Amino acid sequence: LSLFDLCKSLNLLGDKDKQILYLYFWKELPQAEIAKQLNIPVGTVKSRLHTAKQNFKAKYKECLS
Repeated sequence: LSLFDLCKSLNLLGDKDKQILYLYFWKELPQAEIAKQLNIPVGTVKSRLHTAKQNFKAKYKECLS
């Protein structure tokens, strides 16, 4: 796992993906708190997290190729 590839992959993501990953992984906010801050339902937070993780995984694989 290279820090360069990690940063490069994150930069390739859309703003919504970056935002949800930042709040969840870096700020370590619970999903309910993220929902409150973004003024969206918890179900939407879960969906966006799932999508963002998938998108990150795909971008990371691209960076390794």
